Amino acid sequence: MKSRAKAKSLLLNCVTYVKNQFNHNINIIRSDKGKEFNCDHLYNKLGLIHQRSCVETLQQNSVIGRKHRHI
Repeated sequence: MKSRAKAKSLLLNCVTYVKNQFNHNINIIRSDKGKEFNCDHLYNKLGLIHQRSCVETLQQNSVIGRKHRHI
């Protein structure tokens, strides 16, 4: 992503891709407190829950680290 303005369109493309390819709906989107993900009207339209994480919290960083090892 070269600019923050593309975040909404990429998010919409990702949700559509998962729905079409895997026949599953995304229920929860988790992001940091970045301004590019503050689009509550889009989340409401798609029926998503937006969770904001604390950026430099050790507990959350270790959970993310474990998840990335499995991917």
